[in-house]
Amino acid sequence: MGQEWYRKSRKDPGYEPSALVPSRPSGARLVERNRVADLSTPQFVAFETYLAAIAIRPMDLAILIDCTASMSREISDAQANIDELVDFLGSVTGGLRLGIVGYRDDSDGWETKAWDFTTSLDEARERLWNLSAEGGGDTPESVYAAMKLALTKLSWLKDPLPPAEPPIRACVIVGDAPPHVGEGKLCVDLAKRGFANGVRFYGIIARDAESNLKSEDQGDDQGDDQGDDQGDVLVPSKPAPA
Repeated sequence: MGQEWYRKSRKDPGYEPSALVPSRPSGARLVERNRVADLSTPQFVAFETYLAAIAIRPMDLAILIDCTASMSREISDAQANIDELVDFLGSVTGGLRLGIVGYRDDSDGWETKAWDFTTSLDEARERLWNLSAEGGGDTPESVYAAMKLALTKLSWLKDPLPPAEPPIRACVIVGDAPPHVGEGKLCVDLAKRGFANGVRFYGIIARDAESNLKSEDQGDDQGDDQGDDQGDVLVPSKPAPA
């Protein structure tokens, strides 16, 4: 849908993007104006330019989702919204590969569970929807373990030879709790390491920040990571049908 809309509206920056929203026979709109509809003309032109740039670039998208019991009321909404994000990115990029990482706590039977990138979005969606929310018990979760797994074990696309544009690489973390005490700085360091290698991390808070992200790490950082990755589960994806 994204590319179809882009083709129709690219020659007219004044085009009303809210036309994407279906109307009743009377002409009354079904929902409120979307964010694109509220862009100014210069902003819309910049958005158009950005869409044109990413249309030729492949994308790796890793979804990191909190699967602890505190997410039990939010996980289905999060999964549905991720579905919409995947639909959009799949339509406006030069090809989307999707990887899934679920994370809980280090005492919940499994701490992280992941599937490598695949071009079969239906297959990745099935894995996403099969993740359930349970376990936990304390506020902090294994955010660092999930970030480390995604950055170091998923098979990210390599940069092509010039002059080809590099792929887009992104990690989206969806959760309602901060990392374990002492791991906040490690998460920041991982995000910086990812950025240096072309991987951007984005965070989505599943609940309001005030009630759930109560505080940053307290106390001194507990030193360098000494983990041995035990508990990490990486399940390679099957190649998508040709």
